[in-house]
Amino acid sequence: MSTDRSISAPMVEKSGQLYVCTEDHHVYCLDRLRGTVIWDFIARGPVTTQPQIVNNRCYLSTVAGTVYCLNARTGITEWESPESYAFIAKTENYIVTADRLGNMLLLSLDATGTKAKVAARLPLKSFKFKVANGLTDRIYLVSSQGQTLCLRERGNSLPKFFRNA
Repeated sequence: MSTDRSISAPMVEKSGQLYVCTEDHHVYCLDRLRGTVIWDFIARGPVTTQPQIVNNRCYLSTVAGTVYCLNARTGITEWESPESYAFIAKTENYIVTADRLGNMLLLSLDATGTKAKVAARLPLKSFKFKVANGLTDRIYLVSSQGQTLCLRERGNSLPKFFRNA
């Protein structure tokens, strides 16, 4: 594979697939062993953060301020959230994102799983660092003074680890 643009975010490898973002708004999924392109997605803005792969979904955050959810195997867009600026985590019932103002958004999906809507907007602006977590259902927030929160859904006392086989 060759591209005319530089890589714009850290690459991620899951289940033999390599996800690569380039400055020209492309996200490529490559077969790690063959180096062939499995799919190519064009976002409406540069993707400058590492894609998060959770339960065979590829979550992308763009500088333009949209979070996309793609099928990690096919690259087909399942939904997008123009209100969201950055992916944070996936819990049992929500997709957690942040908006441009620093609020935390809890997104819920419609019955078809193709439309995300804001179920709650939490004013957590004082926690400047919202750590993207594609490994577990935990939400990590850090203030500029170093205070760290680890949030979870009620009833889930043990972390749920995601398998991406």
